[in-house]
Amino acid sequence: MTKLEDLKPTAAVRGVLPDALVTVVNVQWFGSEAIELTYKTPAGKVANVLLYRHDEPGAGKTIMAGLLIKELIARGRSHRCRRWCWAACWSCRSV
Repeated sequence: MTKLEDLKPTAAVRGVLPDALVTVVNVQWFGSEAIELTYKTPAGKVANVLLYRHDEPGAGKTIMAGLLIKELIARGRSHRCRRWCWAACWSCRSV
């Protein structure tokens, strides 16, 4: 399992997209618990995803994720978002 600290430009990572290896382009930290990962798909498309460090239930991750996503969309830095939950996989997209 890869730690967030191991995600550096040019690193190849599995798990960002289903059944695909992506290449890290850039990593921007938001505190010590979240990053915005800019990556390149095997087809050459560049995209972003927010990744969060796992911690205790009830710590407010969902609320903080929502606030961060709202801010990124308001600033025009993100157009789509996907959030994975191990217990119940679901995703949301913002246009």
